[in-house]
Amino acid sequence: MKNLFTYLFLFSTFIFFGQINLEHTYFESNVQRINLEYSGEKYYVFKNSTNELLLYNSDHTLWKTIVLPVFGSNQFIPIIIFNVSDTLVNSDSNVEVIYSYYNNISTSYETKIISENQTIITTITDSFWVYIDKIEGLSSKLITLSNSGNNPLSKVYSFPNIILENTSNLGQIRRIKLENSGEKYYVLDKINQIAILYNTDFTIWKTINLPKPLEANYNDIFVVYQDETNELIKIGYTYAIPQADYGIYTGKVVDENSVELLSIPNVKSMHISKINGFDNKLFVLINEILNGQPTLFYSKVYKIPELVLENTYESIVKRVILENSGEKYYTSQNPESSIVKIYNANHSLWKSIPLDLPNQDVRNTTINFISETKINPDEFVELSCSYDSFSVFGFAYSHSQIINENGLSFLEVNNSPLIYLSEIPNLNPKLIGAIANYDLNNDATYYGTVYNHDALSNSYFENASQIKITPNPANSFLNINSLKPLQEAKFYNSVGMLVKKESLENKSSINVEELPDGVYLLLLKDYNNSISTHKIIISN
Repeated sequence: MKNLFTYLFLFSTFIFFGQINLEHTYFESNVQRINLEYSGEKYYVFKNSTNELLLYNSDHTLWKTIVLPVFGSNQFIPIIIFNVSDTLVNSDSNVEVIYSYYNNISTSYETKIISENQTIITTITDSFWVYIDKIEGLSSKLITLSNSGNNPLSKVYSFPNIILENTSNLGQIRRIKLENSGEKYYVLDKINQIAILYNTDFTIWKTINLPKPLEANYNDIFVVYQDETNELIKIGYTYAIPQADYGIYTGKVVDENSVELLSIPNVKSMHISKINGFDNKLFVLINEILNGQPTLFYSKVYKIPELVLENTYESIVKRVILENSGEKYYTSQNPESSIVKIYNANHSLWKSIPLDLPNQDVRNTTINFISETKINPDEFVELSCSYDSFSVFGFAYSHSQIINENGLSFLEVNNSPLIYLSEIPNLNPKLIGAIANYDLNNDATYYGTVYNHDALSNSYFENASQIKITPNPANSFLNINSLKPLQEAKFYNSVGMLVKKESLENKSSINVEELPDGVYLLLLKDYNNSISTHKIIISN
């Protein structure tokens, strides 16, 4: 009787394992999820072959089809959708779309803003890239960038009337909200070697010299911020000294008096991590030179405003606030030895999570997100990771999975370069993925996928009706009778830790003698990467 109660208790822990379900597949293209101001949750995909923007309801039924007008469009240069909304451009209930494309007649890129009835609200010529600049507490702005040489033309437009506010021929205009001085704009004047900061009416507020060697070329300004103690403006930028095939980069931070505060070799980029309630940090990406080539990427983290080096990480690092454990850092891309390392706020090691790579030819590994309770409401860290490589035939191959820190797999998808967590205020989180199908020319066609996830219930074990496992309870061997050939078996104990993994190729039984008495979750994977789950009791 005591063993029975023990088994029932252990089994109850399994009901908290998250169940991830494929909700819908969009075969037209990648899918985007939005929350329209009037119309609520929607999904959209773009069919480049017909210039159709397809909008779907939250239940994935078709809501609207909008044909995007283009002129002299080159079908080999895809249309780029930048924004879909129903109040950003004007206050009516119609959907408006902001998109760019290449016009073969004018031989330039242009941006259009249209209503759902195909009324063209405005056309912006010589516009290669567009972004909607949204800063909390400020009105949104439309900022465009041309595709013309080293100093592209950049323009700023107001919403909702799409009125041109300013044009710069020095390069891309950017907008910031400084801690003490409020809304400003800035641009890099490469010829005069200065950063120009503008007021909201685009009158010049400050000019700051950006020192560099004579032979060096500016890369970009990456950070502009204000020291709250003395209100001095600080600017972080990089420049490169040209070499045969690459440039040797240097990153600098100077104040508005051009006093050098920090100089770091091999800096590719930098950014400031701002999280409400936590100190700001300066993240610096290092591109180290090995054997004459820039190959190794790693990160440095500096304390602001002192610019004191806090830690150097062995790979690209990101910062996250976990739901239960607070501020953490994690190695987010190509972590060494395929082990994701998570660090505390003081940069001491907190957890190491090994990744089960899908094959030996993985080139890149990317951690898409890390959380604690967003996938599964237990105490274990969970993460989404993606891999890409080349198959034995030379074709591109990708794979994504969601696992917890003990190796428990919630989702595995072949040919998927990305699965990310879509979190929109006032909506339930969803997982959004992509599927890449490669043809013989190694060209990819992309599908969009949407997943939901719920707490695991007993019905989770009912998906195994085509598989019979005997005996159960077992003490020595498990016999597996499946209608489909199976690839792999994984056993997880009552706390979600992977305790046994075995190939099922040409095998129909598994030796379980070494497993201690208890209740286990058995995951069986077939060659299509489909997974069935089974509650197994070991009783010796």
